Parts: sequence; C-alpha cells; structure tokens
Amino acid sequence: MESKINFNFLAEKIKKNKKWSSYLDDKDLTMYAHALFNRGILTGENSCMGGSLIYISPETKF
Repeated sequence: MESKINFNFLAEKIKKNKKWSSYLDDKDLTMYAHALFNRGILTGENSCMGGSLIYISPETKF
C-alpha cells in the first residue's frame, strides 16, 4: 500500500492542518494507522471492524 499512497505527504498535511479523518475498511484502517504512526501521527478508530480513522493531536480533548 505504501507504493500507492504517499504517506509522507499525508503525514505532513495532517501535521499542518491539525485534523484528519477517513472512513476505511478493516484492512486499510490497520495499514493507514501503522504507516501514519511510523511518521509520528497518532490515530484512533471508532470501530474494530473498519470505520473512521481519526487523527489524535496533543490538543485533542475527550
């Protein structure tokens, strides 16, 4: 998947905008989460079987 998606660009965009979310199936959700984590982006998900992957910033309040 990393050959198809420019995760470096996506990570920089997320850091700049300080927000991001995407609805993904279970397999893609896991791959995105790991690829972004490796680039310093922490994410959370709303379901363990696919769903929204959401950027969690240090300023995020729950």
